[in-house]
Amino acid sequence: MNLDALRALLSRFGTLRPQPASDWTGDRPLHPDLARFYAEVGPSGDLAATERWRTGLTIPYIGNPVWMPPLAYLWAYQEGYRWSGIPPTRDEAWHNDWLVIADEAIDPFILDLSEGRVLRDYHGEGAWHPLPEFPDLFVMAAWLGARAAVYEEAGGVLNHDFDEGPDWRSQLLLHLAPIMGPSDAEALAVERGW
Repeated sequence: MNLDALRALLSRFGTLRPQPASDWTGDRPLHPDLARFYAEVGPSGDLAATERWRTGLTIPYIGNPVWMPPLAYLWAYQEGYRWSGIPPTRDEAWHNDWLVIADEAIDPFILDLSEGRVLRDYHGEGAWHPLPEFPDLFVMAAWLGARAAVYEEAGGVLNHDFDEGPDWRSQLLLHLAPIMGPSDAEALAVERGW
């Protein structure tokens, strides 16, 4: 994976800067993929902002954008998933090896710390039953960034079926290929239904 190309793509959606593992405030060691992602890609936004939820990356798309917090706020971002309430109460249904790394309208993208893959679930379903979505967070970031770039370049225009435009696939591959290579980009597009 070409992280320089990934960083260039994601920089369209917010400030990026290397973030050291010492920014992590969690109660467990930082997962190696997260350490590398934040050190080499580094979604940070404006860390001087008074509202922490206004920092990080906001990746647009049809409907709701996807938000990725900076490393310094990633552990606090678990509120509402891993724990909730005042005082905070641990949600026993939330697996200890799940860490929310992004969300789309509070529907979480979850890093499975035991396997390194990214899962997806939806708030309000009654119980958490996340399903595999991406093999790792780098592929997730590449997909979300490429999809958003295509959407922005198309002016956010949907076809009459409220779906991706017919030429969006070729544009998507142009964004993904420098990051993951043409054959992996093609395989990902096919897997994701593009």
